[in-house]
Amino acid sequence: MLGFLSKKKDDYLLQIMLANQDRVTIGDSGVIRVNFDNEDVQRKLQADLDKLKELKELDEQIHRLKAL
Repeated sequence: MLGFLSKKKDDYLLQIMLANQDRVTIGDSGVIRVNFDNEDVQRKLQADLDKLKELKELDEQIHRLKAL
């Protein structure tokens, strides 16, 4: 049964890699590289950075309120 689960996970990973082959590459050594020239990658990265900025601003507001 465990072999079946392992195969299923391998198939899932393969599906993900095939669906994202323009966003990532895997070298012969197994190193995964992100293609930062891809527009989808750039948009996702910018969206993630924007969320982090929002979290930082919220954290700063909380610290200011606690200081009152």
